[in-house]
Amino acid sequence: MRTFVLLLSLFAIAASLDTIPHHARGGRAWRERQGGLTAAPAEAKYFKQVNDHFDASLDTFMQKYFVVDTYFKGDGYPVLLYINGEGPVSGPPSGYLLDVAKELGALVVTMEHRFYGSSIPNNDFSVENLRLLTVEQALADLNYFATFIRSNVEGAANSKFLCVGGSYSGALSSWFREMYPDTVVGAWSSSGVVNAIFDFVQFDEQVAAAAGEECADDIRNITHKIDYMLSTADGNKKVKTLFGARVDVADADFMYMIADSSAMAIQYGHKLDLCSSLKAARESGECIVKNFANYTADLWGAEFGGGCFYDTECLKTDRTMARSWRWQKCSQLAYLQAAPFVKPLRSRIVDLPAQIRQCEEAFAPGVFPDTALFNLRYGGAHPRTTNVVYVDASDDPWQQASVKEAQGKNEPFLYIECDDCGHCIDLDRSGAAVPEPVQKAQSQILEYVKSFLA
Repeated sequence: MRTFVLLLSLFAIAASLDTIPHHARGGRAWRERQGGLTAAPAEAKYFKQVNDHFDASLDTFMQKYFVVDTYFKGDGYPVLLYINGEGPVSGPPSGYLLDVAKELGALVVTMEHRFYGSSIPNNDFSVENLRLLTVEQALADLNYFATFIRSNVEGAANSKFLCVGGSYSGALSSWFREMYPDTVVGAWSSSGVVNAIFDFVQFDEQVAAAAGEECADDIRNITHKIDYMLSTADGNKKVKTLFGARVDVADADFMYMIADSSAMAIQYGHKLDLCSSLKAARESGECIVKNFANYTADLWGAEFGGGCFYDTECLKTDRTMARSWRWQKCSQLAYLQAAPFVKPLRSRIVDLPAQIRQCEEAFAPGVFPDTALFNLRYGGAHPRTTNVVYVDASDDPWQQASVKEAQGKNEPFLYIECDDCGHCIDLDRSGAAVPEPVQKAQSQILEYVKSFLA
């Protein structure tokens, strides 16, 4: 079976469907998530994508994509369009999606999101050019890509398309079905953050609820001790050095990184591991701050604390996914994870003014996410579409930006409840090693997908 491409094809390794962000892939968490995942061979390909779908200009850029035809049975069989989100793409998707493709005899296609990896319109990260980085442009990219696949992949011309995504791309999958119902017949939205929340205190609150009171108190104790160290010049330098951060990084930026380390451990299935480590340090009398620094470096990589992702000064000139994703949050989506008023896990200096200030300093005065207008357009926690299955899990703090219940007969909602069941777990591996609640949800997802494609 042949695929026609417009430019160079490069061999690439298969990528996991899980959504551990790229700035946190240097440690044990990423290695463990990659182990044992099913991979499918594919080549990196590029096609000409439109710079601006809402302008008469014909300017284009080269957008990376992958086609997995391992299980494709040809004419009349479906196409599963996996939507990538806020990061570069090194290979085709893997995990449970490939099990679904095998069951359905489906083609799997995926495309790198604009302004990530090598798919950069005008090769320019200036504020003026970043205005081409919007949800609307991304959805139009997907529609254009689907048309391209129909025309250039043998056997796909008359196929039904169903889109799949996790986290931000899970939201994109729902929005794509809503805005382009003639292109895709249905969607699978894993941990889809469809509700753009401006002051997202619920994130911290959900992390605390998932952690349990004892573990949450251990996290609060670490936060308080680091806050105290930041209050003196000597302590400030020492604690930032301990975590591998620049000594002159803004305190609020640094504490956002501290908060993310524990939150992401719970979010990505390491709750029991994290809580055991914190408890052991507390009971042994070990320095809990040093213990947490070592844990952070081990789980997320030695570069996690000193990377660009949280650092406002670095974000001003960055040319990677860190600047692109911050732009999307600052200009449209928000999800600004501020400290709640009551019993926060994160430092109170990680507040809404600090994050708005970061947006303006990294980009320009007046850059601000109008989430009310955005949610008015797409429906927020109540998407206005059909044939979408939404899936969330009990340890995932992002569930607070998702739907909370079925949105109707044709918009089912599945909730997976178990320890260490976190973000996008339904897209991860399958089989006997997977917790029974996940296996059950995956079976239900398959049946919903079949019904959407019928």
